[in-house]
Amino acid sequence: MRNLKIIFSLFFLISIGFSANSQVLKKLKKAVEESVSKSTNEKSEEETNKMLEGMMGALGEPADVEESYAFSGFMILEITSTNSRGKSEDPVRMKSFLSENPDFSGIEIQDPDQEEMKTVLIMDLKNQATVLLMDDGERKSSMAIGSDFDKIQEQVDLNSTEESAPDQIKITKTGNTKEILGFHCEEYEVEQPEGKGTYWVSQEAIKGFSLFSPGSSPMVSNKTMDRYQEIFSSMPKGSILEMHYLDKDGSSADMKTIDLQTSSPSLFNLQEYPNVFQGK
Repeated sequence: MRNLKIIFSLFFLISIGFSANSQVLKKLKKAVEESVSKSTNEKSEEETNKMLEGMMGALGEPADVEESYAFSGFMILEITSTNSRGKSEDPVRMKSFLSENPDFSGIEIQDPDQEEMKTVLIMDLKNQATVLLMDDGERKSSMAIGSDFDKIQEQVDLNSTEESAPDQIKITKTGNTKEILGFHCEEYEVEQPEGKGTYWVSQEAIKGFSLFSPGSSPMVSNKTMDRYQEIFSSMPKGSILEMHYLDKDGSSADMKTIDLQTSSPSLFNLQEYPNVFQGK
């Protein structure tokens, strides 16, 4: 949950100052933040802000980028949430790109009020850069800023020590199975002091990498993996295609994969996306 909020918050913070799309970004910001942030408390909000400070520490500094970014496929996720008072938020959909290169991850978000407006956020670990590509149907543009992903990982490590200890987390395979988009999935329940969740995991790992896959997330360092080594070793090796999480404060969040294409290549050539800062 927190990783999702970090990704969305980064997306909106780096968009500040791009006046041509300010109204679109405000609408996106409201839709996504209301969907995800309702399930976070003040403490997690403060921790997220610390991570964002690390991300934004290099804002304004020049960032090297690749000439193009290629992805092998995509999965479309739908996220809904209910706050602790029982109020449901509108669903948010996004496309999470699959990549055979763990150095590059990406998501695409569409403005629910302007379907022709597409915004792609690419996290480039190789160049320590965040790349924002915008397409309003008539013109394309881009921004690239330096991002300190090492500092982000340090904050994740710090947060992991303050949360549930490994012996407080219980993972149970229920024995229930079902098909999701042609993939045979098994149900797992995870319980910890902060809440409990139900996860549907494919029997086999889906080819490619995703921001929302714990084992390939740029937010998770080897240190965190080592801390929870026993837990990770007992977890299934497949990919999470559906989840429901209930927080101890009564808020909840659901994530469903509504489309999954492992062989649907996407290529983003940066020559087609002029940098908005180069003309200034």
